[in-house]
Amino acid sequence: MGLVSVNDDGTIRSANARVAAMIGAKVSQLTGKSITEHLSLDQQNFGNADSYAELRRSFNSGTSEGWLKNTAGQLVPVDLSSADFAARNKQGTLISILDRSARQEMEDL
Repeated sequence: MGLVSVNDDGTIRSANARVAAMIGAKVSQLTGKSITEHLSLDQQNFGNADSYAELRRSFNSGTSEGWLKNTAGQLVPVDLSSADFAARNKQGTLISILDRSARQEMEDL
């Protein structure tokens, strides 16, 4: 499972190695970028300024199905869930990302 923390505007503060591998980048290359460059609820809405607000709204309903775009431009189906946190006078959101492509392949059999 991939984990990424973002601040209130969707800027990536930290990510684990699993998220970096799913995206095809180094962890250091993700820090400071907008999460919307790589996550969306639909297949066309990457990088849109309003897409992080849409993602945030979906987090209130538990786990959401979404899409991860890797550096090769491929779309990977993912399950997304989140939890808000506050630490050291900073607030943000921790997003868990689970690749569901293997599950879809099994369902298609």
